[in-house]
Amino acid sequence: MKKKCIIFAAALCVALSACERQGARESALPVTAVPTAAVSATQTIKPTAAPTPVATAEPTALHTQEPAATPAPTPVPTPRVTAPKASAEPTAPVLETPVPEATPPIESSALPPEPTESLCALPLAPTPKPEGSEPPAVTDTPAPSENPEPTVGPSEAPTPTAPPSQTPEPVHPTDEEVLAAYQAANEAYGWFDLNTLPLDYAAPSREKNGQQYQPVADERFSTMDALRGYLKGLFSDEVVDRLLPIDGEHYAEIDGVLCAMDGARGTDVNSGPVTKTVIWPEEGGGNLCTVHVEVELLWEDENYPEGKRAYDFPYQKVGDKWVFTQFESIM
Repeated sequence: MKKKCIIFAAALCVALSACERQGARESALPVTAVPTAAVSATQTIKPTAAPTPVATAEPTALHTQEPAATPAPTPVPTPRVTAPKASAEPTAPVLETPVPEATPPIESSALPPEPTESLCALPLAPTPKPEGSEPPAVTDTPAPSENPEPTVGPSEAPTPTAPPSQTPEPVHPTDEEVLAAYQAANEAYGWFDLNTLPLDYAAPSREKNGQQYQPVADERFSTMDALRGYLKGLFSDEVVDRLLPIDGEHYAEIDGVLCAMDGARGTDVNSGPVTKTVIWPEEGGGNLCTVHVEVELLWEDENYPEGKRAYDFPYQKVGDKWVFTQFESIM
């Protein structure tokens, strides 16, 4: 009996040392997120006092009832520790470490959600919109009917169209203006063909090329350029160059003063009344007309059997002015 107790105590010590080593190895393993399984209570069997050794059978090894296996993510195998068998000696009962039951993982949804402050609860300030960014209001346009009925209404009067533009007729002077220009031209032409401009005899005479000149009394013509410019407003350049040649002797500018030689030939004593008429051509004569002049004779002249002399003076637009392109004295 004493020997059996010693053997049983040795087996118990071996089992306890194995459990300690197993626990040391488990504590050395890294900690994982697997929750710790709850260890169910195990049934501890205490050895009972053996009866007297008279005709008693050797004790048999007792096995604890293993709990029902539950599905676990990764079951950890538990080493089974058995005591060494002694020859001709009763074997100690083998103790098995109960497998811990795997507890179901704690669902995260089971935990109450932490209160979070919603940012959407705060009112947002309206964003100012620039002027003119508002989209135009869209109005619904009624769809046309499939078969619209024709409406009869008053027809609008046709808009009169403007006639095609015609080339405006050139603006020409009136007959009175043409006759006034002829009167001025006839007077100016006579300063060279019939007589001379009025002279200032109170002023001292002046000499040029052996000829005596007297200053012109008309204040409008103090120089030769002034006289030439006046003539160009009445006659064409050809007529002016004939009246005032460069080397002419009738008029001369001496010491900056217009002078002239006194001289005149007089008029025709047989000339009577004068008739002047302005004639415009029927077609295409907007820039040209003719001054027709007739002079009645006081007595008969074989050169003029009709008893009158007739002259024609063309009056034409040259550039931007109207001038006589031909001229002569009628008296």
